[in-house]
Amino acid sequence: MAPMEAPGVSGSTELNPGAAKGGRAKHMTPLLKPIVRKTDRPFMHYRTPLVVTLLPGDVISLRLLRHKRKVVFDLHTLYYQGVRVQVPAEKSEAS
Repeated sequence: MAPMEAPGVSGSTELNPGAAKGGRAKHMTPLLKPIVRKTDRPFMHYRTPLVVTLLPGDVISLRLLRHKRKVVFDLHTLYYQGVRVQVPAEKSEAS
């Protein structure tokens, strides 16, 4: 019996059976239908999880579970804003 590799170790594809060796997916499928997922932890003082929806057109939607009000972001803008926040923080840590 061969020893099992730990998840995340190079060559291990247990958590992502569609992944090629080296952790890269062979093919990416286009997003044609909304994908909805619930977070595993409650959000702040609201004590309820968030519902995250990936929508076609490079859009992400966030809302509290059992609430109608949602916040919608363009993924390109969200990534750009994230980089703008992260880069100065990394530079200040390096100093």
